[in-house]
Amino acid sequence: MPQSAPAPVQSIQYPGNIISAPYASYLEIERLEYKSGLAKAKGATETLLNSKLAGALGTIGQLTATIYNQPGNNQPNTQLGNAITAIQNQKRVLTYGGTGTKAKGIRTQIEAGNIDDIPDRLFEGVTLSDGTPVTKAFLKSQLQKAKNSSNSKNQKLNIALPNEMQFGYGASWNNTFKIGTLAQAFASSGGLAKTVGAAAVGAGVGAFLAKIKQGAAANPNAALLSGAATGAAAALDPFKINSSLNPTDPKGLANLAGLAGMAPNENAVQFFSNIEFREFDFTFEIFASGLNESKKAEQIVQFFKEGMHPSAPAGTGVLKFPDVYLITPMFVPAGPDGFAKKPQSHRLLPKSKSCAVTNVRVNVTPMNSVQTTYDGVFPLVTINVTFKELTALVREDLANGY
Repeated sequence: MPQSAPAPVQSIQYPGNIISAPYASYLEIERLEYKSGLAKAKGATETLLNSKLAGALGTIGQLTATIYNQPGNNQPNTQLGNAITAIQNQKRVLTYGGTGTKAKGIRTQIEAGNIDDIPDRLFEGVTLSDGTPVTKAFLKSQLQKAKNSSNSKNQKLNIALPNEMQFGYGASWNNTFKIGTLAQAFASSGGLAKTVGAAAVGAGVGAFLAKIKQGAAANPNAALLSGAATGAAAALDPFKINSSLNPTDPKGLANLAGLAGMAPNENAVQFFSNIEFREFDFTFEIFASGLNESKKAEQIVQFFKEGMHPSAPAGTGVLKFPDVYLITPMFVPAGPDGFAKKPQSHRLLPKSKSCAVTNVRVNVTPMNSVQTTYDGVFPLVTINVTFKELTALVREDLANGY
């Protein structure tokens, strides 16, 4: 029988109580739904997406949900809420315990999981609008669904800082603008520029070469270009077996210069293109000497691999985005008495904007040999996780610790 996935928990710590250990350094990794993660990151781009574009994106999302029969996100909670309301609306509940305020106490008891403590008579004849009987078993199942939904979308992992921690920033300047050799010729030959400059700008390469021929007699500097164009025109390739020497083809002109052992000087300049998205790659080492620590390793693996995959709601034609993660390096300072103080953001190490998990690799044999304890636990497991930020950094983000 296949082993079921470990139940999600609200907070995972490894090693235990690391957030209260003096001088400890750890990563606080929070897992959130896509939209919640963008909203909580509060970077410059996220703010734009969640404010000025929110209305348009929300409308598109509602339209898509309608087309593809996308159910509401809180369906389990809605079922649970309807069941509790149906119980509260009974006259029997108003006399339960002798006070009318006990109806609110019923909700508190159910949400706290104390369903077995509620008298059976309060469930007699209670149904939902679709006729579903409201029983203790039904409440327990709906409560578990609600907890699973909430926990899996709002988990937090506090884990010791990896042995290797690197980060970097990248910028792309590959938007190349070619000024060209002829720009230099125009600057040094006033007559040639007056003769052909307007045609070069307004009429393109063909008219430009025609003007070169016309201006050759008036300007000796153009004679070379004119002769090259005339000779190249006679050397066209009707059988398509040679490279282009057509003077109207930019590659042909470059090949023409190449026959003379010269290459065009493009006089190129690069403009800024974009900022590259940051990636974070961590390898966590989990030591497990028994079943309790092994379960902790399973929870951590589940925390990452479950969050990186999309969900497919039954009866719909679309996938829901995977969850996103926020990473904050933390440090636990200590007072003069040696006791831990409130954790704070780690100096120098930046926090991340909303990130997607793009790769998870689990190695149960990092020592190149299979070793287990007497109860089948792998004593050492390494978990390699790669994160990629969803939005590019701008200067304003750096001032906020990203």
